Amino acid sequence: MSSDEGGFSSDGFRLSAIVSVGHKVSPTFRWNAGFAASTEGDYPVLPMLGLQWEFSPDWTLAFGFPKTEVIYQMSPQLSFNAGLCFQGGSYAISTVNAPGLNDTHMDYREFRLGGGLSYRPSAAIELRLDGGAVINRRFDYYDRNFEIKGDSAAYVELTMKLRF
Repeated sequence: MSSDEGGFSSDGFRLSAIVSVGHKVSPTFRWNAGFAASTEGDYPVLPMLGLQWEFSPDWTLAFGFPKTEVIYQMSPQLSFNAGLCFQGGSYAISTVNAPGLNDTHMDYREFRLGGGLSYRPSAAIELRLDGGAVINRRFDYYDRNFEIKGDSAAYVELTMKLRF
């Protein structure tokens, strides 16, 4: 469900799935391929591809879509990353403060360039702080053939992951 309304409606309902397969070719190289699919949006299927190469004991290159980054493992608990990533989504829009854009759908996408730190105090907990610049942002009201191009902006993201 992705909608700007406070309640549930059929306009905001969507099904999404991610299908992915991978293989560890060697102790230092692995690949992953798949796709993300959604019943909403102008792009119902997006490909995913990843190659991960640990080219030295402390350095890893993760190359692919939606994320490409280089990772430096400073200690078993602390790592630094820098790279480029894609983010986006599809939303049902009921009201907009612009004529002609009410009751429609919108695709949102952006490219982020930045870096961050990841801290793992245990195998079950990861804290991550990322920041950088949004270098390309689009809001595509594809039902209305209208697109807004956003300006560049700074971003900061704090994430906590728990593994069970």
